[in-house]
Amino acid sequence: MVILDDLELAMRNKPEEGEDPTNWIRGIELILRKFESINQNEGLKKIEAEGQEFDPRYHQAISHEEDPNVESGKIIEVLQNGYMLGDRVIRPALVRVAK
Repeated sequence: MVILDDLELAMRNKPEEGEDPTNWIRGIELILRKFESINQNEGLKKIEAEGQEFDPRYHQAISHEEDPNVESGKIIEVLQNGYMLGDRVIRPALVRVAK
């Protein structure tokens, strides 16, 4: 609930047009880090995919593309992070794969 409270407070205090958003952005970044820390403490971890070999157990390919700079079968880009809870895939990473 604390994260939700933090986000609601941030949205109530978002900068008006023309105001410097730097401090507001730093606050949002702090909330994100807090949320990531809570998730990590609960056993949720992000699937590392960028530059890795494509593995359908952990990755869902949305495209296979030619890329002269990337070896065939390697992940070119992560479009949406995937997550695991313990040994279980909660959501595979959505990726672009080199062919």
